[in-house]
Amino acid sequence: YKRALFKERYLYIALLLCTLLFLPVIYWNHIHDYISFQFQLGHGIAKEKVFHLHDFMKFAGAQLLLFHPLYLIPLLYFIARDREILSAKKFYLLLTFLFPLLFFLYFAAFKHANAQWAAPAYISAAILLAHYLAQRDAKRLVMVATAMTLTLILLLKTPLGDNFTIIKNFKARVGKIENFRKEIEALNLDIDSYDYILLDDYHGTDIAYYFGKTDNLLVLSVARFSNFNIWRNEDLNISI
Repeated sequence: YKRALFKERYLYIALLLCTLLFLPVIYWNHIHDYISFQFQLGHGIAKEKVFHLHDFMKFAGAQLLLFHPLYLIPLLYFIARDREILSAKKFYLLLTFLFPLLFFLYFAAFKHANAQWAAPAYISAAILLAHYLAQRDAKRLVMVATAMTLTLILLLKTPLGDNFTIIKNFKARVGKIENFRKEIEALNLDIDSYDYILLDDYHGTDIAYYFGKTDNLLVLSVARFSNFNIWRNEDLNISI
């Protein structure tokens, strides 16, 4: 299909630019025994293939919320009914949608996977969905989906959502930094009087940013290797 494309210089210019952009990542990993690649393989891929229904269903359900249940389910239905889905114009969109989605669905069956890992799949999915919605003039579906989204935003942004336990718990998790600030204030601690903030997890660095302590931050975590480990070793002689 369009073999002349391989004779276009722009294809190779694009490949060269992509390589140059990614080269610092490769170089950093090369001088550190490709440790971040090793971490990602161990982080997302289970060594023992033991099926975990809870993790699988949690990841699959999160995909419905990530893309929108009234868009993802119809999209899969439209694809299944489309007799021309393997045509040259649609096949590449289908491939870049289904491959990453099925890839992470498979590994989520054996180990916890974060919902956003499959997000790149929805770039091409959105294009396919727009095509099908326009083709079928599905204005009613769009209106219902929009109404559902606005209702959810209303529940999340106003006290109305506090009447639903699941919404209330979600709002509490989203507001964790604000809750942390209130807890600090209740202890009467002067955060500026401390020279360093010590964290045991990289996910807590947003707290350090909130309090403006990003220059005096130590992440004491053995979960993953990063440049934090190198800085700690160079500045404080803490073993890598």
